Amino acid sequence: MEKVIYYQAPQSAEKDTQRAMEAQLTRQARALIAAHFVQLLEIAPDEGARWIGPTTDLMEAAHTAYDEAACIDDEGNPLSFCALVAMACLCLHVRPPRNPRSRACMAARRKGVRRASLLCRYRLRLRLGLQANLLAGMVARKRRNF
Repeated sequence: MEKVIYYQAPQSAEKDTQRAMEAQLTRQARALIAAHFVQLLEIAPDEGARWIGPTTDLMEAAHTAYDEAACIDDEGNPLSFCALVAMACLCLHVRPPRNPRSRACMAARRKGVRRASLLCRYRLRLRLGLQANLLAGMVARKRRNF
């Protein structure tokens, strides 16, 4: 009886390496978005900070923080997405959308020339070696007169 050996051509090592690098870049970008979102939640509502960016970006950041379990309550449980949205909208004086989850999902899927998703923009900045806080740039702070 003849022995049959099936030979699978190996995947290109370059493609595998590139895929691994892209996956790591995505993980880093998601962790960075979550960390920057947590910084937004530390703003007190009476500071007068206002969100001037698209509400869709805020919802996408909240959903990323929810997925990454970046915020936990007193008992150690991750906060719900609705709680994160409510806290962010309260801190940044934004009216919460009717369906924030659909807003976040649409934001993650958006493609095109006009506006890339927040994750894509963070990945691009990481690829370029920049780690600036994009979310902080979308917050207008009230000037203080002394």
